[in-house]
Amino acid sequence: MLGKIVDNIIIYPPKNYKTEDGELILNFDKNIDLQKENGFMEIIENIPEYNSDTHYLYREDFYIEDDKIIINYKALEKDINEGENNDSYIEDLEQRISILEQQQNIYQLILSEEVNK
Repeated sequence: MLGKIVDNIIIYPPKNYKTEDGELILNFDKNIDLQKENGFMEIIENIPEYNSDTHYLYREDFYIEDDKIIINYKALEKDINEGENNDSYIEDLEQRISILEQQQNIYQLILSEEVNK
């Protein structure tokens, strides 16, 4: 898997990509050579062993090392008491989903504007 860090966010190769020169590349997500030419790097995920029934993964940090994006995860204990939903855990997940949806909307808008130029 390849990715690129833009404004401290990991960006994954989109289906179509507009280069810094303004060129639109169709089916960009299927062409690894073009992805690498445009600054996308291999992603290495350091995932600890964990029990998904009792823990969940949290992305602790990420950085670039040796032309690779290194993502470190840590396993955090689920804080759910006797099968009841934990409000803070659910709120955290809802926040993450909201951020991802906002990012997706921004990228779709940018792509739409670029395609319609």
